[in-house]
Amino acid sequence: MNILYAADDKFSRMLGVSIYSLLKQHQGKEVNVFVLDSDVTENNKKIINQLFNNKKHQIFWLTAKFDLSSDVSADRGSIAQFTRLFFDQILPEKVSRVLYLDCDTFIVNDLSSLYGTELNGKVGMLAEDPFSAPYRNLLHLPREAKMYNSGVMLLDRYKYEQDNYDQKIRSVINAYGRKIIQGDQGILDIVFQDNVKVMGPRYNLISSYYEFSYSELKKYRHMINFYSKDEIQASKKAPAVIHFTSDFLNTRPWLAGSQHPYVEQWRTVEKKVWGNNVFLSANSRLGKVFKALPRQMALQVFGFLQGYVRPLWYRLK
Repeated sequence: MNILYAADDKFSRMLGVSIYSLLKQHQGKEVNVFVLDSDVTENNKKIINQLFNNKKHQIFWLTAKFDLSSDVSADRGSIAQFTRLFFDQILPEKVSRVLYLDCDTFIVNDLSSLYGTELNGKVGMLAEDPFSAPYRNLLHLPREAKMYNSGVMLLDRYKYEQDNYDQKIRSVINAYGRKIIQGDQGILDIVFQDNVKVMGPRYNLISSYYEFSYSELKKYRHMINFYSKDEIQASKKAPAVIHFTSDFLNTRPWLAGSQHPYVEQWRTVEKKVWGNNVFLSANSRLGKVFKALPRQMALQVFGFLQGYVRPLWYRLK
């Protein structure tokens, strides 16, 4: 099983925790971890390398030399995320298939079944992301188009090369410049339309699934053409990948005051890997306002801001 990460030093601590959780779930299986390295320090690499004490597990640090800082905007997260778009130019030629994982993922089940999924001629498989119609408008997508979360991606490397996705991606960057909402994920939403399979949500359980009920999520995100309530609930009962996505409620486990259901598990692993727990500030004014308002009022107000005002602001800026 070939696993791909992309990281800079700012996310090296999260990378170590994710890798530990991955290897723990696949102790008897061959796992090759490739890291697209955007200046992770040698000391942090050394700590992560020590996790590979099983002969079946190997790690390869690959230098990511793409300088796209003048062409694109991260929107959120790190500019290092864009290196994964050109993974096929960096991975060894013999790697035909890869499972990409964000550094802020936490693996709680075996991923072999996911990795072995038949793609039926598609370039990959991703989970859906809950976005409203105005986000599709920004990317010039049809109203019913799928929008994907790029935190977990099963990719056919040879199909990616054969269909010339590098050029397709560069064409999108040239056309949109720095105004691509959701950063590299917005690019993939454009080029992957009708070319990928839909992954079950158990393999990419984003923070919103734990912060809101399904009905609350609909009020907040105004998503269309999305998973059903039953699909989300079933996935939470049989999770495989927890994805600590960012939002104003600050439930990521490395933030002080996080109340995510998996926070203690994550912090336990963090301490095993790094020797301590580091709590970053979670000073979100929006989060404080949301919690101060009556729940239903907060959902209506923030749902309007998230679903309609944010994409409008992005269009105008």
